[in-house]
Amino acid sequence: MTQFFVRQDGSYIGAFDVPEEALEDLLPTDAIEVSPAPKDARQIWQFPGWSAAPPPSVEPLTSEELYDMLETKGVIGANDRPRPKPAAAAGKP
Repeated sequence: MTQFFVRQDGSYIGAFDVPEEALEDLLPTDAIEVSPAPKDARQIWQFPGWSAAPPPSVEPLTSEELYDMLETKGVIGANDRPRPKPAAAAGKP
């Protein structure tokens, strides 16, 4: 069974699915088991319960930005981009 741990200050340590005797070697001495797991590892345990999840630290990419980046890095070629869908004919559903 996976167990979740925080430090005494509430900062998340991580999730462990190991035999109980192995935890002693893996965790700091101030580790406290909590449940459930946080939705985001940056959340703080508030004894009890998690703080609100912080906002994303990076802006999401548009699909064009992603394709530009992949093409620049050589992961895909210019012909690997999806082709635009043709516009519907006027007057047809």
